[in-house]
Amino acid sequence: MKKIFTTVIAILLTINAFAEDVWDGTASPWTHGTGVSSDPYLIETAENLAYLAQKVNEGYQAQGQAVFKGVYFLMTDNFSMNNINWTPIGNVNMNMQGYYFAGIFDGWYHNIEHLHIQSSADVCGLFGGLGDNGIIQRLSVTDSGITSTGTGAGGIVGITFGEAWVYQCSFTGAISISNGGSYCGAGGIAAAAAESSYISECSFRGSITANNNGGFTGAAGAGGIVGIAMDSALIFSCYNTGNITASSFMLNVSAGIVAATLQENNVSVKCCYNVGTVSASTKGGIFGMVSPINPTKDETSIEVWNCYYLNTCGGNTNYGTSMTSAEMQTEDFLAQLDGLHIFVMDNGTNNGYPIHSLTSSRVFEATEITAHSAYLSADLHKGNSEVTRAYLSYGILDSTEITEIDIADNGFVEVTLEDLEPNTFYSFNINMEFDDGVILTSEPHYFETLDNTGISEIQNSNICIYPNPTSDFIFIENIGTQPVSIYSLDGKLVKTVDNTNVVDVRDLNEGIYLINIGNRTERLIKR
Repeated sequence: MKKIFTTVIAILLTINAFAEDVWDGTASPWTHGTGVSSDPYLIETAENLAYLAQKVNEGYQAQGQAVFKGVYFLMTDNFSMNNINWTPIGNVNMNMQGYYFAGIFDGWYHNIEHLHIQSSADVCGLFGGLGDNGIIQRLSVTDSGITSTGTGAGGIVGITFGEAWVYQCSFTGAISISNGGSYCGAGGIAAAAAESSYISECSFRGSITANNNGGFTGAAGAGGIVGIAMDSALIFSCYNTGNITASSFMLNVSAGIVAATLQENNVSVKCCYNVGTVSASTKGGIFGMVSPINPTKDETSIEVWNCYYLNTCGGNTNYGTSMTSAEMQTEDFLAQLDGLHIFVMDNGTNNGYPIHSLTSSRVFEATEITAHSAYLSADLHKGNSEVTRAYLSYGILDSTEITEIDIADNGFVEVTLEDLEPNTFYSFNINMEFDDGVILTSEPHYFETLDNTGISEIQNSNICIYPNPTSDFIFIENIGTQPVSIYSLDGKLVKTVDNTNVVDVRDLNEGIYLINIGNRTERLIKR
């Protein structure tokens, strides 16, 4: 049954690659999926997306302020939001008060167009707030417009914090913010990135305008990717081609990637480039200044590494390396910018400047497991890259003997492994090799074959633990009030929790553990 359902997801993704669902302004619940990594809730219509916003904003089953923490969502279609005013997913303010999305939202290279936001909320974007270990990934938003009278506006998200991650997202359109307060700021991807949040492989095309009409003390900031970055935020392998403008009576700053940060922070901007025009009193090709509220503070809170900007963009701060247009359109520049195959040469869509490769894989958990076989499947997206070989690698866990099986380099792939050892842990991953020899490898996945009776240790138990393997949390069904004890394989007790069916295992090292609940013991893989 699981194989059939996995194949149905793949068929939906393939059929809808050329389709588009048009929003009618209403919300309707999703009808497929259970919210785990191997079976995400499917966002099949724009109405499903609106329902997600509705549930997050009402604090549905919130853990504190976090909603859908650790829950997985997958877009299966392109959406037109029909220029109907959109209420962002999450209603936090710039101080991170309110409800925010803390799940994993995967656009799987689908597009949202005609997003329209006209808002007075403190922060706004497609998502209002993304926190904890939440992820927004593999999503583009095009032909869209955001107008705000609040404090912050971002194309993809208003504010990120915790260890949130925005990955392979892009926004094309116009973002405008104006107020009379102490500060207003905008970013092509995020208005603000705080704490240990991470924005990578994202881009902006269009225009951003931040205007503060609050008098002598009012400040405005506009960044092609992030308006203001704080704490230990990292912006990596992003680019901007849009026009970025900030204005106010006195304190205004614009920049191609990040407009500003604060004193005594530890923000990093790495492997980014900007060819868009920047306009403000203080303007940077890559980065603007430390603290737009007080420009006299020392500028020791930002690391800009391996970043480049067009020499005619108008930037006047000393962050990054200035280059000519001709220099930035060469293979040599591509090699300087990236050694990880994140960027590739332009395919005719970006005026000759590098674009993101957008290469990725989505690996499903093993199913139809017997003592001697298992069914594996994945979605591959080669994006803008030239993939010379794609293959599956698998082997007994911790063994040096690895078997490789060639597979198709794009779309849905499936393999049935045979002649496996019974009652044995296996690991597997997907590899994509490029013409320059670089190999992109997915995170490892794991499964355990059954014993020769066809019954596994875990299946004998009424207790259900998922997801397993996991990288952060496990959820336990049918636990009652029993305590949970986790042991290493050498018998050392590493964690005990009581009166909960959610266990945080982020502090555990990768490996195999034993979970004891009452008189039952099950195995857990932490990755």
